[in-house]
Amino acid sequence: MREAILSAVRAGHIEEVRHAWDLNELKPDLGAVPAGGDPIAHWKRISGDGEGREILAALGEVLDTGYVVLPLGRDLENNKIYVWPYFAEVPLDKLTPGQEVELLRLVSPSALKDMRAAGTYAHWRIAIGADGTWHSFRRGPKCAPAAADCGVAQFKTSVTSCICRRGRLGRVWDTGKLQGKAGPCGV
Repeated sequence: MREAILSAVRAGHIEEVRHAWDLNELKPDLGAVPAGGDPIAHWKRISGDGEGREILAALGEVLDTGYVVLPLGRDLENNKIYVWPYFAEVPLDKLTPGQEVELLRLVSPSALKDMRAAGTYAHWRIAIGADGTWHSFRRGPKCAPAAADCGVAQFKTSVTSCICRRGRLGRVWDTGKLQGKAGPCGV
């Protein structure tokens, strides 16, 4: 799924994201799109350029960062969900200087300051299951687990690992407490 989305990003045409969208039987949660609404029209409407290229840029930038792996149910083969960027699931006050620089590639310094004040990452995030199901692509803070339209937050129990940009394993997170030794990514 990630490659299907990145293919559309490289092409520069938001309409090509429809292929990835259509691969899902249950459509991804996009946040504010009306039920049954056209995702391409939605992305063009919210994109600063009116063509959806800003959304493609956001998809590309987010999928270029590291990700976290969250447990999802009891299926032994498909029990993981991958969330990009990993900043969406780790405490912002625990980021290393290098990770802050990586985050500043996605958001402005003033946006980072606002996120720190709010105590949560509040920019674009995407979630894709181990089975290739695209679960969500939305902007904003993580929803409360009880919310009905929360996208990936409904799957959140704990972060099992943090994978950094270069694919190196970081610390294992368990309900917000650090376990084990710090990995090369320092999370």
